[in-house]
Amino acid sequence: MLNIKNTAITATLLLSALLVGCGEDKLMTASYYKENPKALEKILEKCKAENDKGYKPEGNFGENCSTARRVRDRIMMQRIRDNVR
Repeated sequence: MLNIKNTAITATLLLSALLVGCGEDKLMTASYYKENPKALEKILEKCKAENDKGYKPEGNFGENCSTARRVRDRIMMQRIRDNVR
């Protein structure tokens, strides 16, 4: 009886650990966002939506939001510089 109970507990813990990892976003680089403007816009929209709901992005999603914002800001600054010249 104890063996079945331990097996059930172990299986539950393993499944829980697997499910927790499923929702994690892949960490993207600034280069990726520079080369993929559609992905940049998509993540910025997703970050804004979460912010509007009052959530603070965390983990890889939070890092991706920060990276995407930096890339957006650099692109905007470059456009401004190009127009000033």
